[in-house]
Amino acid sequence: MGLTEWEAKERLEKYGYNELKAKKRITWLNILIRQFVSNFLVWVLIVAMAISIFIGEVLNFWMILFVIIFVIIMGFIQEYKAEKAMESLKKFVQYKTRVIRDGELREIYSREVVPGDVLVLEMGDKIPADAKIIDTIGEFKVDESILTGESKAVKKSKGDLIFAGTQIVRGKCEAIVINTGMRTELGKIADMIEKDEKEKFLHKERHVFRSERSIYLEDVDPKKINATMENGVLKVELQKLEHKVNTYMIDIK
Repeated sequence: MGLTEWEAKERLEKYGYNELKAKKRITWLNILIRQFVSNFLVWVLIVAMAISIFIGEVLNFWMILFVIIFVIIMGFIQEYKAEKAMESLKKFVQYKTRVIRDGELREIYSREVVPGDVLVLEMGDKIPADAKIIDTIGEFKVDESILTGESKAVKKSKGDLIFAGTQIVRGKCEAIVINTGMRTELGKIADMIEKDEKEKFLHKERHVFRSERSIYLEDVDPKKINATMENGVLKVELQKLEHKVNTYMIDIK
């Protein structure tokens, strides 16, 4: 029962380590700079702010500056929270576990677990990978609150699935690993957290351009620029020299 060391090594090369995808550590300064470099909305607002001060619209200047600061702070908070959430999830898979290799019970680091490994688990153990139960001893229950948010332990039996990051609160079992690393349910959650946090920020700073998308300053009459704020929407109107008015609605709710 279980894999041989040779099979385990081969599968480790194929599937990689059982860990959440490591990213280059991003500092708070990197996140802050990124709000300027990769945020199109900020650049649009900076242009509008520069035009406002050029034509002497001081009130519009300060209003747009406030919106820029708001957008940057919201973007920074969302990305910073996403980074911290990823770091927290990684801690759940940094421990040792017991597997059967070459017919013997061995203790290995959880990051070395591969699909096909047979896990030997008991009360108090954290489950290192998604696995299918092949045998249980006594009543077997798992705390799946990290995945479901439910505090009540879930009863499991032969044939049921158990998931990486969850914890055994009663009984013992043997289970065969089916998914590791980012392919586990925990890995999918980690990936979803990162994407959702970015999408939340993009939703907060979503902008709908009416008429033309690009702003060509040489076509704009500097005396016909107006910016107003109403119900969380910044409205910027630019009148072109040929009297055509472009309106840009920026929802910052």
